[in-house]
Amino acid sequence: MASFTVGLVYTDRQWRTAFQKYVRDHVSGVAVRLVRDTRMALEEHVDVLVVDDGTSFLSGQLVEGLRRREVPIVGIYGADEPDVQGAAVLKRLGVDLVLPSTVEPEELLERLRTLCPKEGLELGQQVEEVFARVALDEPSLGSVVAVGGPSGAGATEVAVALAALAAARSRTLLLDIDEVSPGVGRRLGRSLYPHLLSAVDELRGGASLSNEGSDRLSKVLARAAPGHDEALPFDVIVGLHDPDEWVSLRPEDVVGLLHVSRSAWETVVVNLGPHLDDLSRWVPRYAASRAAAETASVVIATCEATPRGVVRFVDWLVQLTALRPAGADVMVLNRAPRSPTRRAQLVEALREHVGDLVHDIVVAPDDRAVQRASWDGILVPSRRPFVRSLTKVAEHVVCAGAVPIRSVR
Repeated sequence: MASFTVGLVYTDRQWRTAFQKYVRDHVSGVAVRLVRDTRMALEEHVDVLVVDDGTSFLSGQLVEGLRRREVPIVGIYGADEPDVQGAAVLKRLGVDLVLPSTVEPEELLERLRTLCPKEGLELGQQVEEVFARVALDEPSLGSVVAVGGPSGAGATEVAVALAALAAARSRTLLLDIDEVSPGVGRRLGRSLYPHLLSAVDELRGGASLSNEGSDRLSKVLARAAPGHDEALPFDVIVGLHDPDEWVSLRPEDVVGLLHVSRSAWETVVVNLGPHLDDLSRWVPRYAASRAAAETASVVIATCEATPRGVVRFVDWLVQLTALRPAGADVMVLNRAPRSPTRRAQLVEALREHVGDLVHDIVVAPDDRAVQRASWDGILVPSRRPFVRSLTKVAEHVVCAGAVPIRSVR
C-alpha cells in the first residue's frame, strides 16, 4: 500500500508528465492520482494536491475547502512563459507553496514530502507500523465480522442481532460504516455524535494496540439519545449521517480503526453499506465498506428471500468477490417465507447461482418482532425466531478467533 499519495491536476504541461514518469520509474511507496475537477479535488484521497496557474477550477473556495480537510496545496506557475503573473495569482489564492514549472521531479517530490511530515500519516499507516513490531497471531486479538448485502436485505438488523448474540460470549463492538444509510444509531436509540470520524480523529494522534487505544475509543462510544434509556450489551460507534463527512474518511483509516478495535474487543461487528463498487477512478465512494469487507476475518452476507432479492444478491456478491475471491462465509436468507417448499426453492436457486462463493446458508424467518423492535429502537427479544435462527451464525463469528487482518490493496 502506498504510504504517500499525490494528487495532480490534469494539465498538458511537461512538469506533470515528467513527475508522473519519475515516480513510476524510480519511486516506491508513492501513488499519483489525476484530479480533473473541483469535486475530485475535494473528495479524492490525497496527502497533497498539486495545481498549476492554468487550472480552470482553481479558486479561493477550493483552497479553503482543502485547508479544512488539512490537505496542503502546491501551485506550479509557467516560469518559461513570457507572462509569469501566474505566481502572483497562486500566492493571492493562498496556496501553501509556489514553485516554477522548471522544478525537477526529484525536488518537487521532496518539497511535497516536507508539507506532509511523518506525524501526519493516516491512522491506517500508523497502525501498520505498530503491527510491524508485534506478532499478528497474538492471542488477544479479536475477530472482525463484516455484515453486508444489497439494499433492502436487512443487513443492519442482522448485524444488530449478531452483536447482541456475540455479546453473550465476548466483549463486542458494533461499528456502522454504511455510507448510504447509516442506520445503527437511530435503530438503537443512540445519539448521532460522537461518531465514526470522531473515533478516527481520536486515534490519529498516535494509534496504539495497548490500553491507550481502547481508552481513546471509549470516549467516542455511542450514548443513549434522549428518551432511549435501554442499556445495550455491546458497545456502538455510529456512522456518519452528514454525507459531506464521508470524504474525510480514508480506507486506511477504516483499516487502522479495525486494527485497534480488535485489540480491545473480542468481536467487532461491522455494518457495511449496500454497495462495494470500485468507483475510485471517478469519486472515492464506498471505500469504507470496501476496506472493511476486504480486511474482515469473516463476511456474513444477507439476501432478501424473494426472487428480486436473489437477483440483487448475486449482483452484490460479484462486487464482494472482486475483493474476496472466496466469497462470503455465511449467507443469511432473510425474511424467509413460512412455506418449507418456497424456502427450499429459494435456497436451491441461490445454490445454483452462487455455487461455492457462499460457504453456508442460514434461513432467518420473517418475524414481526423485528419491525416492532425497529420502531421502538430496542433489541429484538432473544426468544424470537429471528434471533434464534442466527445463534449458530453467532457461534461461528465468535469462534473465528484472531484471524490476522489484512491491509487494503
